[in-house]
Amino acid sequence: MNHYHWRVTALLGLMTLSGCQQGENHIDPYEDYNRGVFAFNEGVDNLLNPPMTVYQSVVPPPIRLGVANFYANLGEVSNIINFSLQGRWPNTRDSTMRFLVNSSFGCGGIFDMAHNLGLVRKRTDFGETMYRYGYTESAFVVSPFFGPGTVRDAWGLTIDYTIFNPAFYLQNAAARNDMLLVNYFQKKSNVAEYLKNFPEPAYIEDRYVFMRNAYLQYRSFQLNPEPTRWDDFYGEDFDDFDDPFFE
Repeated sequence: MNHYHWRVTALLGLMTLSGCQQGENHIDPYEDYNRGVFAFNEGVDNLLNPPMTVYQSVVPPPIRLGVANFYANLGEVSNIINFSLQGRWPNTRDSTMRFLVNSSFGCGGIFDMAHNLGLVRKRTDFGETMYRYGYTESAFVVSPFFGPGTVRDAWGLTIDYTIFNPAFYLQNAAARNDMLLVNYFQKKSNVAEYLKNFPEPAYIEDRYVFMRNAYLQYRSFQLNPEPTRWDDFYGEDFDDFDDPFFE
């Protein structure tokens, strides 16, 4: 890997904690910083909403699906590496077969031919890999542009988007940057379109706290096979939060 790649990797990881000061909340010790980044990301989303609306309105769904499939197929490389590092060999085999089938017979992944063969996509990431190697406790952090996570998962996202991403190794800088930007835009567009089906409840008093708690529960569900006691996880402040979404 050349020096450019290492610099970008380090920058993306370190930017998540620049200027942070730790607070008393052990789950969210960087809350002041996180709230600032959360507000910044909402501003970015507001700027992206018009072009995303145009994209969803003008580009036919089959083409948008093809674009999503193409990038999902590239993402199989990260899945393969992480499943291997985790020792989950059946998933490594299935992800490898998916990548080979879709790359060969799905026009580079535009068509998900592997799904028709019963090879369902299974997702993982380097954050989960670190979790399985013992990095289980990690403070909540909001990354610019990418949103909620933990310090562990922010580093994991950096690795997945760079070292484990085939597009990152393109020698043509313009093509590499275009592919990374299009991937980011289409993912944001897909999430925005999906969230239209889930309007935000009117009773939410603090959107930041709601986002943080929702993410931490979702991520814990991904990583832990055992049920989680949320009262213990969030502390006394969470005991009075009686929303059925978190039951």
